[in-house]
Amino acid sequence: MFQLPRLFAFLLFIGVLATTMRLVRDIPLAFASDQVRLYQSLDDIEDQFRSESLLRPTYFPRQLAWPAEEIWAGRAPQMSVLLHFTAANSDEIVLAIAYAASADGLLGSRIEPQRVVDTSEVDLRDGPAELLLGQCENRSVCNQIRWHTASHSITVTGRMPAQELERIARGVR
Repeated sequence: MFQLPRLFAFLLFIGVLATTMRLVRDIPLAFASDQVRLYQSLDDIEDQFRSESLLRPTYFPRQLAWPAEEIWAGRAPQMSVLLHFTAANSDEIVLAIAYAASADGLLGSRIEPQRVVDTSEVDLRDGPAELLLGQCENRSVCNQIRWHTASHSITVTGRMPAQELERIARGVR
C-alpha cells in the first residue's frame, strides 16, 4: 500500500537534491564569469553578458555546419568572442570568427595562416579590411580578413577561397 507522506518526502528530497546540485555546479561560474570559457550557444553568452551585443554572420555557406562547433567568450580584461565552425560533412574546423574591443584582446584560433603568400585591401561595409592569402599548417588554403569598427576588432579566418571568406566577412553584424 502506498504511503502518500513517504512518496511526498521522497519527491521533495529529489527536488532539493537536484536544486543543490545545480547551485553547486554554478558556483565556479559565479566567481569566474568574466574569464574566457567554452559556451554551448550564443544565447548562453547573451544570458551571461546581457549588456554586450554579439556579432553573428548573416551570410553562411551551406557547406558549413550551424551552429558553431565551439564558442569561446569572456570579458576579462575585455569582451572577446571566438566562434569555430566545422564543415557540414566533417569535424574539421574550417571557419573562425573572432572579435574583441581591441586587436590585442582577440582570442587565438585553432586555424591561422602559417604562411602568408599575399596581402591586399578589400572594402567591407565598415570600411577597409586587410585580406591575407595564405596556407595553414598542412599547406591547405587558409585565408584571413581583419578589420576594425568603432567598437570591435574582427578577424575572419577560413579554409576556403578568399571570395567566399569576403562574403562571410561582409555579413558579420
